[in-house]
Amino acid sequence: MDIPKLSILSVCLMVGLQLACAQNSPNDFLKAHNVGRAQVGVPPLAWSETLVAYARDYAKQRSGDCAMKHSDGPYGETWQQGRGT
Repeated sequence: MDIPKLSILSVCLMVGLQLACAQNSPNDFLKAHNVGRAQVGVPPLAWSETLVAYARDYAKQRSGDCAMKHSDGPYGETWQQGRGT
């Protein structure tokens, strides 16, 4: 393999590795999200394992029909039926 091809392959591998490791955990995602929130002057969010468990359980309930229905639980939901969001 010649030098230019090896250099291109090396760069591609480094970029791929960086992308693969960019957000390995919920905290990685949350940290990046909170940077944006700080830029617009809103308070940071915190990860909630309670909310994760609730969402996972509700997703399992909907897995049979995939219906877009509000859970009617204690947490807010960001989509509105009929508006395509």
